[in-house]
Amino acid sequence: KRDVYFACSKFETNENRTKGNVKAIKAFWMDLDCGESKAKVNPKTKYQSAYISNPPDMSGFNAPDKGKVSATGMFQNAADVVYSAAGSTGLGTHQAAAAIKGKWSIGVDADEALYPANAKVKQAILTSALKNVDVGVNSFLTDVYNNKFTPGAHFFGLANGGVGFSTTGNHLSASVVSQVKAL
Repeated sequence: KRDVYFACSKFETNENRTKGNVKAIKAFWMDLDCGESKAKVNPKTKYQSAYISNPPDMSGFNAPDKGKVSATGMFQNAADVVYSAAGSTGLGTHQAAAAIKGKWSIGVDADEALYPANAKVKQAILTSALKNVDVGVNSFLTDVYNNKFTPGAHFFGLANGGVGFSTTGNHLSASVVSQVKAL
């Protein structure tokens, strides 16, 4: 088991969320990215990023071949872990990690190690960042049913189960799991 730290920032409001193209992707990236602004966590850590396509071209969310090329380049440029938030393009990221000993990929939205399409590469999936949409939907429906719903923004994070991470494969140490759960 390895101590790999990937939890980087709390979910926060930022005026940049409402500016520019592909608002949702930029907001997602700002919330989850461990980029240069977080380098103080470990100053020796280097970060790389790439987009498979740019708006209005959304083909980058369904291009495993391009994901594999991009991730392979990052691994060749000394990356240890690649986190791909790009739909089925992530399969290519997992394939690249599985092809190079000691490299890892991180899935997104659901436990990608459990996807049948990833069966041959699941040993390289370190974890997945889970977007537990069901928690928000259940909260909304329960509040409506009980006549307690209040309009406005409702936030779901680690503390209330709105997001999480997978431990399938048992690749994360108990120390990392407990530290992330304590956030």
